[in-house]
Amino acid sequence: MAWIVQLFIPRRRKNRQELAARAAEVIAKVLFDIGIDRFLNGSLLIDRALRVRFVSCPTAVGDVHAAVRADTLAQAHALRDAHEGGLATLPRQHQILCLADELMAALLAQSPVLRALPAQRNAIDEVQAAPARSQA
Repeated sequence: MAWIVQLFIPRRRKNRQELAARAAEVIAKVLFDIGIDRFLNGSLLIDRALRVRFVSCPTAVGDVHAAVRADTLAQAHALRDAHEGGLATLPRQHQILCLADELMAALLAQSPVLRALPAQRNAIDEVQAAPARSQA
């Protein structure tokens, strides 16, 4: 029954702000799970379904819109330097957000599809989605 509902409810288009927020979540989760050193050995990518993913190999695998090696990000190296200097055992949210902003800039530079996405959610999109939610 749920798949029938998904057919009739219009899908909301993603925007760059949502992708950046998801990138920050992925970065925080990866740093917590595997640490900064293994993070620097991997890549962050956005696949064809506009999902942010981390892969542990330095090259992009599969069909993706854009991919960035983590060791090319200056904020990632600054985060490792702070960690090695003993300034912080866990990265702060501000550091993760700065890293996500740098990542998004690098991803946007690679993909015209990502640049075509709206910067943030429009009020018109919310008004159009509201009747669909009330019918379901």
